[in-house]
Amino acid sequence: MTRVLPWFAASILTLACSSSDPAPSTANTTGGAPAATGGAAPGTGGATGGSKTTGGAATATGGVATGTGGTTGGSGPTGGAPAVTGGAPTSTGGAAPASGAGGMNGGSGGGGAPATAGKGGGGAGAGGAGGAAAGGPSGGGSSDIVCPTGATFCSGFEGTALPAGTKFHAVGPTDAMKYAFDTTNPKFGKQSLSIPEHSGGFYYRALAVPVPGNDFWVRLYVRVSRAFGDDGHDSLFGASNGNIDADVNGEALVEFSEQFNEVLLNTDDQLFNPSGMSTLSANEWHCIEAHYEGGSGNVQIFSDGMEIINAPGYAKATFQTFRIGYMQYHDTRGVWYDDVIVAPARVPCQ
Repeated sequence: MTRVLPWFAASILTLACSSSDPAPSTANTTGGAPAATGGAAPGTGGATGGSKTTGGAATATGGVATGTGGTTGGSGPTGGAPAVTGGAPTSTGGAAPASGAGGMNGGSGGGGAPATAGKGGGGAGAGGAGGAAAGGPSGGGSSDIVCPTGATFCSGFEGTALPAGTKFHAVGPTDAMKYAFDTTNPKFGKQSLSIPEHSGGFYYRALAVPVPGNDFWVRLYVRVSRAFGDDGHDSLFGASNGNIDADVNGEALVEFSEQFNEVLLNTDDQLFNPSGMSTLSANEWHCIEAHYEGGSGNVQIFSDGMEIINAPGYAKATFQTFRIGYMQYHDTRGVWYDDVIVAPARVPCQ
């Protein structure tokens, strides 16, 4: 049986439902303020709705973006202001989302500022419209290539400065160019790290990067302007017992070198000559994998998937850094590097 309310009872109900208090945002009943632990910015740049004047940003802990990238509500007076902190990460760089490790960049919409990249590298969050494609190495900072677990350095040198946590050393002429970012012939991306040609004798130029321990692998791409493997002593890279601040005068470097018309190992003129006569050809990219075991002294070098050096017990040391560059003692040549990774496990060539 249907009951009909008197007109005055319906009016009372109408007044009770039209209170001047706005309806709370569905994203956060406290008005959209971010959580005290540093919620990530929503994937679409902050909530756009909710009738609260401060927005309605989604709450998250440890820098994880919500799955939908922010709640869209009603037509609030301010259009949904972004969270005050802009999605700042926690002090440890933000918790890893399910679809990638490390912190994420925020969404592509206006509003909330993007979170900075966190430790351990990562991939876009589930709701981030503009999430980072790759996260940073565990040593800190962000990266422009995908980093494997535990990597202490990985870079494709796509930025305008060298990666954080590294140091470039130049010992020799003070007026010569140390390095450059070259866009002419990158292996991947838009540019590579260049060590320009220098005529005039000795010039040590090397970028020092951290290593994950005393047993580690390196994967890098290298290109040289003249074949590497001639009669003079020059070196491209090596594992060093020097810390990040040490230059050629404060380290013992297990160098990947040339001499006697082949590539070999040289550590303070203690040589290891492989059985084959290998060289690196000029003007093409080579994928190099190197394995250093400081405790046993074993060193292995692979070029384009083929082992060219196997030196058991050659270099027992306590490694602190790895160096890439050009340690010029005799021959003038230009050298380029791209997509360099230093990690605790082997990283295959692409």
